[in-house]
Amino acid sequence: MESLANSMMEFNYEPDSGLLFDSWYNRYRHIFEREASPLDDAGKVGLLWRKMSNHIHKRFTNIVLPRQPHELSLEDTLKHLSKLFGRTESQVSQRCKCLQILKMENEDFKEYASRVNLQCELFKLDELNADQFKCLIFILGLKSSDDGEIRIRLLRHLNDSNEMVKLEKLVDEKQNGFCKASHDSNSTTNKTKHQNSNSSNNNKTRFSAKSVFAVNQVQFKKLRKYVTVSMNAKQVKLQVDTASDITIISISTWKFIEEPEAFTTTDTANDANANKIKLLATFSTEVTIGEISKIVDCYISNTENLDILGIDWIEKFNLKCLTTAHWASNFQNAKEVFIPKRPVPYAARSEIEMELQRLENAGIITPVDTSKWAAPIVVSKRNRKVRICGDYSTGLNNAIELNQYPLPTPEDILSECRNCSIFTHLDLSDAYLQAEIDDESKELLTVNTHKGLFKFNRLTPGVKCAPGAFQRIMDQVCA
Repeated sequence: MESLANSMMEFNYEPDSGLLFDSWYNRYRHIFEREASPLDDAGKVGLLWRKMSNHIHKRFTNIVLPRQPHELSLEDTLKHLSKLFGRTESQVSQRCKCLQILKMENEDFKEYASRVNLQCELFKLDELNADQFKCLIFILGLKSSDDGEIRIRLLRHLNDSNEMVKLEKLVDEKQNGFCKASHDSNSTTNKTKHQNSNSSNNNKTRFSAKSVFAVNQVQFKKLRKYVTVSMNAKQVKLQVDTASDITIISISTWKFIEEPEAFTTTDTANDANANKIKLLATFSTEVTIGEISKIVDCYISNTENLDILGIDWIEKFNLKCLTTAHWASNFQNAKEVFIPKRPVPYAARSEIEMELQRLENAGIITPVDTSKWAAPIVVSKRNRKVRICGDYSTGLNNAIELNQYPLPTPEDILSECRNCSIFTHLDLSDAYLQAEIDDESKELLTVNTHKGLFKFNRLTPGVKCAPGAFQRIMDQVCA
């Protein structure tokens, strides 16, 4: 049994990467059916569990209680594993994913062709009839932000329906049930457009339709961030909302800044619940933030206290840079530490160089010729992806102070969620690397590699102040 176990890789469930139990078992099916044929059923079950990770075993055990895993036959064990660690997507969702597949920027054609082939097989074309295909194309064609909620509801209807759905019936469902509220909103918008058509030529600027996504979490009001700006020579307090495409102020705020000349607009906006936000007009005015002054556009809404600074102003005033300056009060007295590069196995060089190139192309690192600070790199591999960070325990971490911003405990999170009924999961790819740092800090994060010196332009794992600094940013963004 030992030799059979050594010939198989351990199974880890990673549905996003296509690592499912069925695909793993099909790879080693011949071992269980032929080479392990002398073993009885219990022996095959034991062999199977030797290649399951601790997480897999724990989850399986919790599901089959009060029975124990060794009490199940091989056939029952395989059925449970296939159900627990199979695809979580519905057939409709899988087909939509296939029809929207795109080649990624750094993906070669062979890998892209491999993904296309897999998605097409999972599409199960032979089980799809013409009516189902028409419905899919109809739903996927609803690209407008106004149709976002409709698209989700139609997909859910298509997925939950036990009977054959035809395109005509899907359209009837849309008109009669799904979009009543949407039609009411659209009729109001169309009326507004008609009333404003005569004055549309006088608009100073033209905007395409935009959406505003407002975050309203009552329990986090104290964490919301505001900025005081000068509008038309008046001081105005705006809430920073990086999820809003546009900047909006209320009528009362517009009157407070002495009613600069405004023009009616046909632009539309929605909140996070797809409800219409009525935009009455738009105007241009001089705005000063800090020492920077610009002429920018702003919308007026009839929603009271809706004064938000959106991503349009954030981009114009370059407010998106989240710095991690002033790490330590006595940092000026710290002694520079320059550590030579560490040897890299020749077999791993190509993967490390590809990752360094990806980071450089993304603007995350920049090659430099000299630096007073340098740390060797640490390379790890997870989910078949190489990750590179600096080993700042060699000197930098001793020179900086720990960021004391509190990290939430499970008890804190559960307490905040105790009265909530709707939840969401936000997953940031290379999370720390999405936070920019100031120019003075970039040299401190220089790493020494076999390809030379690179300075990090983003917050990188390995710095002892990174967890607290990043948690502060997350609380600001989610406030």
